[in-house]
Amino acid sequence: MRKADAVMGGEDRQRTGRVRMLPGLLAVLVLLALLVLSWGLALPSQAQEKEYRIGAKDVLKITVWGHEDLTRAAVVSADGTFPFPLIGDVPAAGSTPSQLEGRLKGLLGKDYLVDPQVSVSVQEYRSQRVFVLGEAEKPGTYPLTGEATLLDVLSQAGGPAKTAGIQAILVRVPKPQGPLLPGTTGSTTL
Repeated sequence: MRKADAVMGGEDRQRTGRVRMLPGLLAVLVLLALLVLSWGLALPSQAQEKEYRIGAKDVLKITVWGHEDLTRAAVVSADGTFPFPLIGDVPAAGSTPSQLEGRLKGLLGKDYLVDPQVSVSVQEYRSQRVFVLGEAEKPGTYPLTGEATLLDVLSQAGGPAKTAGIQAILVRVPKPQGPLLPGTTGSTTL
């Protein structure tokens, strides 16, 4: 019987150990689940912040599923709007494509269509541009199609030419009145 008691005692200890570990393991799993949920819920807001903002001169591709007569390309005017059948001028500047989809869906669904399915994408990026000048392989004007770094833009321009120096000058325009000269307030030298 002693062997049986010893075996049973060992099993009881194992069971007790498992029971003691279960709350700790459960707590860790709950914490992991909460982290995953909070991370998943934070992603849409981060994606929205990085989504392209529509501006004047951008060309939009608007698709209304099942209504070919409403599907079209639209150019955003200087005042930030574009004309759309049935609803007139629609403000677009400063909105993301997904925000504009929601606005069009609401306007079309209000009086004209039942549950319209709308898709908006930027067909041509024309409102936000960057100028690469000087000793680049391909100097010129490049569209900004979303969040971009200086390295991204220089890569589009083919990188620095073989004769380029080791400095780059970044000029930011604080107001639409014109560019700043290097060294003046508001400009940045890298």
